[in-house]
Amino acid sequence: MPRITGIRITGCKYDGFRKYHENSVYDLTRDGEPDHTLFTLKNQGGKGVFMQLLSQIVLPETRWGKQGGNKITGMFYDQKNRFRPYTFHVMIEWKLDTIPEKWLITGICVTAVRQNLNDDDETEERAGLNYFLYTYEHDKNDIFTLDNIPAYDSRTGKVTEYNEFEQFINKYQRYFIKYSKSSVRRLDSDYYNYLKSQGIHRSEWEVLKLINRQEGGSGNYFSRAADNKTVFDKFIIPAITENMRNFSEGDQDNLKGIFKSNLSITKNLPVLIEREQDYRKLLNYIEPLIQLTEIGLRRQRILNNSIQEGNNLYAGLNNRLTTIENDILKWKDERDKTQAQIRELEYEKDNLEYAREYRRVEQLTSQKLALDTSINEIKDKIEELKIDIKRYGISELLLKMSKLEDEKQSHINKREQLVKDLNLKDTEEKIQTLEINIRSKWENTINRWSKISRDHLSYEAYLNGKINELARDKKREDTAANDEKLKIIQFQNDRNALENKREELSRIFDPVRMILPEMLIEELKGQDKAEKTEIEKLEKDMDNINQKIYDCRIHQNGKEKDMKYMESEIDKIETEITKLKGQEDSLKLRIANELNLDALNETYRDSWLKDRLYDLEKLIQEKEIKLDQLKQSLWENNIDKSLNQEDYWVPNNDILSIKNRIKGLGINAQLGTEFLSSLGDDDKHRLIEDFPSIIHGIVIANLQDWELLKENLKENIFLRSSVPIYIRSAMQGKGKYAFEIIAGDELELVLNPSAYIKWKNNILDRDGKLKDALQVVSQNIHKLQDLAKDIKFQQDKESSEALYIKLKEKEEELEKLKFDDIKLKETISTLQEDLKKIGCRLDNCKKQNQDTAKKIDILSEFIERLQQIRVREKEIIEVEEKLKAINLRCERLEEQIDEYRRLKDKDVQNHVTWKIQVETQLKEIKAIINDAKFVESGFKTKIVESTSEPVYLLIDEDFTLDISRWESLSKDMEIRNNDISLINKDIELVQQKLADVENDLEQIDKNWQEYEPIEGTADTLSLKRDFIEGELEKAGETLIRLSKMLVKVETKIEEAQKQLAKIQRQIKEEYDKPTQIWADANLDEKEYLIDKGLKDNKSFLAETEDIIAAREQDRNNIKDVISDIKVYSELDFKKGKISEELMIKIRENSRQELDLWEDKFKRSKDQLLQNHQQAGQNLQEFIDIVKKEIKDDLLKNLILSSLQDTQIEMYDSNLVSFYTMKDHFQKEINSISSDKSKAEEIRNTWAERASRHALAMVESLKEMVAGMNYVNENGYVFPLLKLKEEEELPKNEGDVFYTLRDYFVESIAEVVKEYEDTDDIEDEMIEKMMGDQAIFSRAVRGRYPTLMVYKMTEKNEFRYAKPHDYYYTTWEAINKGEGDQPEGSGGQTLSISTFVIMMLMNYKKRHFGNNNPWTVLILDNPFGSASGNHVLDPIFEIADKLNFQIIAFAAPEIIKAEISERFPVFWALNIGDEDSGKSGTVTGRVVHGGRVNKI
Repeated sequence: MPRITGIRITGCKYDGFRKYHENSVYDLTRDGEPDHTLFTLKNQGGKGVFMQLLSQIVLPETRWGKQGGNKITGMFYDQKNRFRPYTFHVMIEWKLDTIPEKWLITGICVTAVRQNLNDDDETEERAGLNYFLYTYEHDKNDIFTLDNIPAYDSRTGKVTEYNEFEQFINKYQRYFIKYSKSSVRRLDSDYYNYLKSQGIHRSEWEVLKLINRQEGGSGNYFSRAADNKTVFDKFIIPAITENMRNFSEGDQDNLKGIFKSNLSITKNLPVLIEREQDYRKLLNYIEPLIQLTEIGLRRQRILNNSIQEGNNLYAGLNNRLTTIENDILKWKDERDKTQAQIRELEYEKDNLEYAREYRRVEQLTSQKLALDTSINEIKDKIEELKIDIKRYGISELLLKMSKLEDEKQSHINKREQLVKDLNLKDTEEKIQTLEINIRSKWENTINRWSKISRDHLSYEAYLNGKINELARDKKREDTAANDEKLKIIQFQNDRNALENKREELSRIFDPVRMILPEMLIEELKGQDKAEKTEIEKLEKDMDNINQKIYDCRIHQNGKEKDMKYMESEIDKIETEITKLKGQEDSLKLRIANELNLDALNETYRDSWLKDRLYDLEKLIQEKEIKLDQLKQSLWENNIDKSLNQEDYWVPNNDILSIKNRIKGLGINAQLGTEFLSSLGDDDKHRLIEDFPSIIHGIVIANLQDWELLKENLKENIFLRSSVPIYIRSAMQGKGKYAFEIIAGDELELVLNPSAYIKWKNNILDRDGKLKDALQVVSQNIHKLQDLAKDIKFQQDKESSEALYIKLKEKEEELEKLKFDDIKLKETISTLQEDLKKIGCRLDNCKKQNQDTAKKIDILSEFIERLQQIRVREKEIIEVEEKLKAINLRCERLEEQIDEYRRLKDKDVQNHVTWKIQVETQLKEIKAIINDAKFVESGFKTKIVESTSEPVYLLIDEDFTLDISRWESLSKDMEIRNNDISLINKDIELVQQKLADVENDLEQIDKNWQEYEPIEGTADTLSLKRDFIEGELEKAGETLIRLSKMLVKVETKIEEAQKQLAKIQRQIKEEYDKPTQIWADANLDEKEYLIDKGLKDNKSFLAETEDIIAAREQDRNNIKDVISDIKVYSELDFKKGKISEELMIKIRENSRQELDLWEDKFKRSKDQLLQNHQQAGQNLQEFIDIVKKEIKDDLLKNLILSSLQDTQIEMYDSNLVSFYTMKDHFQKEINSISSDKSKAEEIRNTWAERASRHALAMVESLKEMVAGMNYVNENGYVFPLLKLKEEEELPKNEGDVFYTLRDYFVESIAEVVKEYEDTDDIEDEMIEKMMGDQAIFSRAVRGRYPTLMVYKMTEKNEFRYAKPHDYYYTTWEAINKGEGDQPEGSGGQTLSISTFVIMMLMNYKKRHFGNNNPWTVLILDNPFGSASGNHVLDPIFEIADKLNFQIIAFAAPEIIKAEISERFPVFWALNIGDEDSGKSGTVTGRVVHGGRVNKI
């Protein structure tokens, strides 16, 4: 509030008119500034009246005294209690906290009137007050002052009467504002609003009134609040809330109003909530019972299913035993068949050796034929080579013969020459004549011989032709006969082979059925078709089963993966639940701490988390607003701090603040730019040109306004830049003084370095505080934001409750997966068994079909061969007839050939004889005719066949005679000439050589003449002949080699035939079957099939033996298993049902199936038993909970009676009953929720407002205590008061919302319990429950912060030291001692009480719009006997720092110099006595500065 500069009390009478303020005017200034003031007046002199009169300005009609018994109306009664009305005036002049400086005079004019009441009524009822209040705001040089207001006429010494003074006020209403009595009854009246606008607050005076209710000042003020809680409840909280009531929309009254006005709606809320809680508890507690009952029902069904499965298993085991025994018989039969088939295959394998040997014989025979052919070919080649050798030999001999002929002719020529020389002409002539004749006859003879030779050749050719022709015919016939014979033989062989085949097939098939093989093959084809259809069906079934197995395995793999995944998920969820539960508990604790909730009473749920997030976000918003405000303050402070780093002041611009302060003085002011904007363009440009700085200045109207603002803007002005004040009246003439410059406190910073340093330190101090506050708020915001993020992050995740549900679902899914996996395994096992069975069937079918196909092929071949034989039988008959005809023709041809051969032999013999005779005669002729020679017609001569037998004639007789005569003559000539004889001998010798050559030619070949000679020399012919002889030799060697090979082959054939006989004999002996040659069979394939058949059959036989052994073992095992399952009395195999799937499992592992069933059965039985026990325990716990926790007796008895006959094992009926209860509980909850929705809405509205109100109180408390920080000479912030456990105070609405919400319900319950009719509730009850103390106490959960106070000592540590905890003690300890700590001294108690009062007052100032406005602190005898420096120094230094003006009233006898000298203004008041002529009149004198303390 503004400081008091003066007080005027006029015409006031008191103490029964014995004391009187005539016209007392008190100046409270020093050097023109209001300051601390001390009034001394003797006890019983009227100090209380003085203070009561002062308070009338703000608290009209207020009472005074300990019990408020001193009333204003009492001043109108004299000492005889007679009512004597009069008028008195009380005025207070204030120096306003404005720039420019202004003063405010507030006054009250009071009179009294008699009321029309009985005399025996109370005084206050007999007298009534009339008064009005007025205000007058002025500057220093204004018309009226505190002294000259006409409330007292100094000439007459009379006080201006009420009506007269009222007329004066009305007359000068231009200056004075009057407020009637009725207009000030309301706290929001214009009068109070006006005072509030000037910083004068009624609440502060109410506090002053409380402080001064009794003499003793602040010390006694707190006498009833010695402990920590009481000081909060009785002083701090009321002061906070009273101030809040004036400035914060009256939330507290609204809370009471909401509570009281809605009781008709909310009175049932506690009951409904309690009932809802009962039902919710029941709903929560019955849920485990339902779950356990459901589990029990499932387990009971599982046990029943297990028993049925046991029955099925029992029945399946019996069925399996029967099946195994049947299988053993079947497989033994298969074993016998397989052994018989192996015997047959062994016969075929042995017969295969016979067939191979037979084939070997055939191959050897073929080799023999090939060798025969090769030998013949070699022989033919040898013959050709021999002919070539003959030709070369003949050619050599002919070449030699030609030479001998030439030699002979040479000798003849010599002889003839000799004859000529010897004149043997006559003989010669005779000889020549004979020779001519002989030659002539020789020509005829040779012609005849040639003809005979040709006839011979013709006849021979004819005979040869006939022989060859007949031979060819015979050969053709023989060939035809052989062909026909071969056909017959082949037919016989084929027929024999077919019969053998029939006999062989008769052993395979029924001999009777082999009679009609066509019918048999049709049956086999039908069987083959059926078997192939069956094979296709089985293969399709196998494919389907394989696909099913594949699908099942895929599903099984998927299930196993799902199971592993599910198990890992369950582990993860369990780990996550544990982890999340810890996180949720930690988060819940953090939320509870931040929102000031009781974590034990809060239940963590998603909705709860959502609500708390909303509360946190609201709190963050509030904190961020506060942070922005702090940042703004820090920014403003940083401007000064950043610009003032040197030893001189650096200004900044702040034109708007000057404008606002000028307008605050009631002077119309405009910014230069604002003024220019209202002008036209020409005027605007002219003014800017004339006054360039106008855009940085302010424009006022005239010089009078300048003088006014110059006087009133001196205080609290601090300019950072020059602000020109333009005067429009002076701007008209472009004068030099068109504008003025104002200066504020900044001049002091320039002129006074110490002031600048102090100002700079203040900036640094404020900077530190702002940064600390900014850091704290930022940390709180970050902490809250982190918490909000954690909440959102937690909301994004599943809660532990949801995870627990999910865990249960996952466990159920895992159980289902395990069950499905077992089912899949069983299915796969069943399918595999089916597959194995079908595989066996398929193998058997394929084998059987292969056998059938083989049989069909064999039988088809047999039938085809049989049909061929049948067709060929007719052909063979014709062939036999044809063969007979051929044989007959052959016989005839043989006879004809023999005849022609006989004729040929005869002719050849005749020809040979003739030729010998011709040779003999030719020798004789050659002696005569040298060139005589006879060459028969050769191969080159074309021979014409002749059927005539030739006649072999020699020479005629006359030709014989001529030869004889020639010989005679020749001898005669030889005798006559020896030379001729010699020549003849030579000729004979040559002739002999020729004869030898001819002999050699004959030796080579008698028909040498037929060979065409080869041209060449003797050497070349010899070489060629040698080469051919070499070839002939090689051919001969080859012939020898082939002949040897032929011998070997023939030997092998003989040996093979012996081996065939041996094998045939052995087979007959061992198998009693004939051998078969398998002429058309592929023996390798046959061998492969036989070996494969043997291998397969032996393998199948071994498998059969193994199967029989396995079946016998299975039979024994099954019997063992059956004996084990019989012990379970719950089972009855007659009730069992057999399925293929079950049989597959039994076939796969019956013992395992029994073990699995036993494990499942025992586990199911144990689980059901455990469930019985757990369900019984849960049921009993549920009953106990109902008995203990359910408050509704009717509901309790109903539930207990319904559960009385509950049998645990009756899960079906129990589940229906429990679900019926659950549905009923839920319906009741829904119904209750509907019934209490309106009441809850009211409750939540109240809780929200109460939360805001509680948080406002908490923040106000913090601000109140923070206002008592003192910055000492070393720059340390030294709190004189502080809160311990401040960090535990609620920080946002969410911290207290739920607590207050519950408190609202508790309060209603208490009201309903206390009052049957809620309309009868008393205001005291409402105040007690809804009062600020109750709300604050509940908001902090009864844990009040501890008020810590500075315990001053003579060292005055607060001035220089850094604050430490040991400088402080608790409020309770200082007032009455605490633990081992003694109570404080009187001085300490005084100082601390004063600090607390200053704190309360200082807090109020923080809401009045000024950063640090002044406050008047009026105290009645505040110091008592306390006069120590260490007591007084903190009080006055803090008062100066916090802008407190202390006005103290005390008796002069107790005021020491140490006290009075600290008051700049000291008024010593006296009551006039009779000697002075002013009996009872209050007089006084002022001592500025007080007395000087002597050192």
